[in-house]
Amino acid sequence: MADGEYILAEETPRTPVIREIPPEPSNLKRNITIAIWGIILVVLALFIGQNWRDVPLTFLFWDFTVKLSFALLAAALIGILLGFSISIYMRRRKKGPPTSQD
Repeated sequence: MADGEYILAEETPRTPVIREIPPEPSNLKRNITIAIWGIILVVLALFIGQNWRDVPLTFLFWDFTVKLSFALLAAALIGILLGFSISIYMRRRKKGPPTSQD
């Protein structure tokens, strides 16, 4: 091979790989979910704000007085946490236990 000679590694030109770009997902579902949560929170805030009086509560052997709004807020937060926990549990249960792939 003399100086200035080149050897082509490939005789055929390379064709570019064409990949289909997936369409962007719609934000409609996310926007509806945000709107519903917003409405729920506003209604909950109005309900709690209109019930601002002392009420006696009894739990097991404890007796105490608390603002009704705080009791409603605590019950709402506990309900939301339970709802999220149960939905996560059900999703994991659907998937099933992990299997070993040998």
